[in-house]
Amino acid sequence: MGESAPKKFNELQVGEKDPSGQVITRIWAATSSYVIWETTTSSVSYQCGATPAVNAFVVGYLVKSNRIDRLCNSGVKKKYHVNNQLAMALASGLDGHEEQAFKALDDLERQIRNYLETSGRTHYLVTSTILLVLTGMVWVVSLSLSSFSDLQFFQAGQSFENYQIQIKMVLLGGLGGWLSLLQGYRSLDTQGEDSFVVNFALASARILTAMICGLVSYWMIEADLFLGIIQKSPAGYNVIAVLAGFSERMVPNLLNRLGQKVEGSEKPGPNETDSLANNPAPEAQPSEENKPT
Repeated sequence: MGESAPKKFNELQVGEKDPSGQVITRIWAATSSYVIWETTTSSVSYQCGATPAVNAFVVGYLVKSNRIDRLCNSGVKKKYHVNNQLAMALASGLDGHEEQAFKALDDLERQIRNYLETSGRTHYLVTSTILLVLTGMVWVVSLSLSSFSDLQFFQAGQSFENYQIQIKMVLLGGLGGWLSLLQGYRSLDTQGEDSFVVNFALASARILTAMICGLVSYWMIEADLFLGIIQKSPAGYNVIAVLAGFSERMVPNLLNRLGQKVEGSEKPGPNETDSLANNPAPEAQPSEENKPT
């Protein structure tokens, strides 16, 4: 790009090699003062006469066009006819319409950024929805295996029904995380990334964190370490699991405070640990029948 100009700019032909050795696939514009073409590498190149005004415009054009190129993959370039618009803007600027050319480049960059953000957020939401549905399917399967509730798994004395409950807490935590993503859909920061793989990883991390928080909240309630105001009823468990997944910091903050008490050699009992949520601990313990199903 920007090589020394030949004697006649309109002598370049499609199929020939340009001064850099690339085969020319399209001539976008050719006048007595400049020529703009596209090569097999899908890049827009040019040659033009050197004047102070032209040089000043070309510097600004290169900055904006390089920024646009970094945003684009092949799909985006094709969707927005990026090379066409870059060539038109360049020709407009070389014809003396610099302000119009820069405005066209700014509009193109804004359109591409908006597309990438929308596409990234869609990937984010689709991924989180898939994970939530898969977890729901696991929970439904666990319900269908209720006839095996007398079997013992992993821990002595813990029935299959207990694991059904914990799977449900994982699902509800994920639901809370999904609702959080849905509420903040327009503000999701995908870093302008159009890669499904990248957004899959980001969304998976968010939903898995929410699911873990939902499960941990259940364990903390069972251990009388969490929110004494919540009754040990199915509704209470469900609400806290959703809330734990919805709020990214609730469970981590409670764990940090509990850890500080342990590090301070203070054995956390029901009354002490309930102060994590500034609520008194209930004296009575619920019966087994009040556990969620």
